Amino acid sequence: MPSEYELDTEVVGSDGRYQARITDRWSIAGRPNGGYLQALVVRTIGSELPTHPDLLTSTAHFLAPASPGPATVEVEVLKRGRSLASSRAQLIQDGQVKVTALASHGTLQGSGRTQSFAEMPTVRHLVAPADDEGPFEINRRFRYVVEPGLFQFEREPTEEPSFVAMVRFADGHRPSGDALPLLVDAFPPTTVKLGLVGWAPTLELTVHGLARPSSQWLTARLRMRSLVDGLFSEECELWDEAGRLVAQSRQLGMVPA
Repeated sequence: MPSEYELDTEVVGSDGRYQARITDRWSIAGRPNGGYLQALVVRTIGSELPTHPDLLTSTAHFLAPASPGPATVEVEVLKRGRSLASSRAQLIQDGQVKVTALASHGTLQGSGRTQSFAEMPTVRHLVAPADDEGPFEINRRFRYVVEPGLFQFEREPTEEPSFVAMVRFADGHRPSGDALPLLVDAFPPTTVKLGLVGWAPTLELTVHGLARPSSQWLTARLRMRSLVDGLFSEECELWDEAGRLVAQSRQLGMVPA
């Protein structure tokens, strides 16, 4: 039986033009999550690249908010090499481009030289919130282990806008490479640690796929790197239960008004 993620990123079409339906199951206050929209686009690109199954990098720019309903994804393969394929795509709704993305796909075989210069974060002192504690629809699609009070948004500001958490799909879907943009964007923004509560729209999100996740549960480390003139830069790392760094991301967002 298909998972919620698979159903909600399914497209129909061929030859670079696909029809999709954006659902409200991955929304924040009625607005579809940016990571979900990027994952939808990345999965659609994968339909054009059966010989390059793994996402290596994807950069998306969010031009306007999307809404639940039908949409079109247009894909252009720019290069189809032996080990690397590069594409660009755009998600269109109501005649307007909502998301534009560049992506490169390849094959992560795990046989090349590998070194990690980052340490997997520890998850001590984290708790599993109630399944319905998350304030938005997207939070019900996941199960979390987080620091106490992260989803309550009623807390004293801290000087360090960062946190560690764990996440998996609520229905048991095994994380796939095309789902990485959604997974890195599945948490409250680090702005909440500064007492800035509200919708923090993403302007740009870049995701690097480093390995195929080998477990349902992933451990995340999120850190704000800068806050300048109302724009914040946030990084996320995702680790699987084998201790492998499977994804890194950086996004540029706007602090809540």
